[in-house]
Amino acid sequence: MESPVPTSPSSLATGSTPLSFKTPTPSPAPLQYPEPPDEFVQDNITYLNREKATKKAARLGSSHV
Repeated sequence: MESPVPTSPSSLATGSTPLSFKTPTPSPAPLQYPEPPDEFVQDNITYLNREKATKKAARLGSSHV
């Protein structure tokens, strides 16, 4: 006694799975995040932006050979 397997397309295509893909709508402008701080403190640890810290050190006139 096997149960009958539905073979008609109307019974296979339930509303949960669309068969045709719609073209995605263009997304709005990307989110603009604020400029991150050069340094911040979290859990008594000071974090520095390495790129900006090295530029500052180079401008102070400290020479490294």
